[in-house]
Amino acid sequence: MRVKIKTLGCKVNYVESLALAEKLQKEGFEIVDDEVCDIFILNSCSVTNESDKKSRQALSRNRKINPDNYSIIMGCYSQVSKDELLDNKNVNLVLGNKNKLDIEYLKKLKSGEFVLKDQVHDISNYKEFEDEPLYGKGNKTRGFIKIEDGCNNFCSYCIIPYARGRVRSRDMDSIENEANYLKNYAKEIVVTGIEVASYGEDLKNGVKLIDVVEKIAHTAPNSRIRMSSLEISIITEDFLKRLKALDNFCEHLHLSLQSGSDTILKAMNRKYNKAIFKEKVDMIRNYFPNAGITTDIITGFPEETEANHEETISYLKEIMFSRIHIFPYSIRKGTPAAGMKQVDGNIKNRRKKELETLNDKLERDFLLKQQNLENYALIEDVTDGNLVGYTDNYVRVSLPQSEYPDIEQNEIVPVMFKIEGGEEKWIVCSAK
Repeated sequence: MRVKIKTLGCKVNYVESLALAEKLQKEGFEIVDDEVCDIFILNSCSVTNESDKKSRQALSRNRKINPDNYSIIMGCYSQVSKDELLDNKNVNLVLGNKNKLDIEYLKKLKSGEFVLKDQVHDISNYKEFEDEPLYGKGNKTRGFIKIEDGCNNFCSYCIIPYARGRVRSRDMDSIENEANYLKNYAKEIVVTGIEVASYGEDLKNGVKLIDVVEKIAHTAPNSRIRMSSLEISIITEDFLKRLKALDNFCEHLHLSLQSGSDTILKAMNRKYNKAIFKEKVDMIRNYFPNAGITTDIITGFPEETEANHEETISYLKEIMFSRIHIFPYSIRKGTPAAGMKQVDGNIKNRRKKELETLNDKLERDFLLKQQNLENYALIEDVTDGNLVGYTDNYVRVSLPQSEYPDIEQNEIVPVMFKIEGGEEKWIVCSAK
């Protein structure tokens, strides 16, 4: 049977889809990229109402292309909107987050057995990490290790604690086993989860995120180690000292700010203010002066005034992020923020454009700081005749393939950004 898996949303969903595909292949299913399939599986996101809309559109598109195939939706949208999806004529099976990687239902389908449409369980009842190691090659350059699931933060705009449940941490031995496999092919390993900074909160052995990062780094010494999004609370002197001691740690940290206004941060139920955030960033730069520090910003959050917006712009300039991911606020029903006074859509779009202009400048400023500094880029792709990849501090590199015909995909090369005679270019340096 031909199975098409479509993934929406975060890296965790992506990793889980890879694990699902691997399990299905072992059972004799054919995983296809083609739209025509016998079974369509949508791994959904529900971070905003717009995310839900994208899921419905994907289900509708599948039904138009495949009027008689078996359509399955799983993930966060299923978890929080089960009743809505059970009534959707484009859906044959609704799975939540608890059993999304359980393929028994698909094995039953293959043998012609009947499967109940509703397979959603209360995620809050589950206290242990559902361990599904990924032993397939996620892509040609990166491997991913999911170390935890769930979130305990309950930000006022976010549905994820209800969709994913509370923090559940993966056993260290299981993490080490997966790192042992990934080191054989992955030049870069990404440590991911729903809220990785909370790793270990549910454990009784005192193990924390830094212990996991050290374990992976030492298990796979020839692979670069990159971390996904972090809450600022994880940044301490001890955390940074131990990161600094790792030769293969990528000097790139993604810190979720969300707003540069203390008023809005409080309304979001974030657990810090601007002063605390800046103190942590300064601490990072003391240990990693050339670190890429990226962030997320929600613009047009309910009750955000023009003064709050200008405050955010000023703060972003002060922090000097290397890149900003900008999201206009989108209502997520079921969250406290949905009941707050909303900002006009035109105002949100205008503020988004202003932040995008600022981001272009900040990215440019960070790039110019890379002049004549040697770094290492992992070549991930060949696009329009150029070798494309990222440095460890997450700067995009593009090299003419014609000038470097011996460099291949999935190779780490020493590079330098130069401006000579007004011409900007990346060059490959001689290896140290």
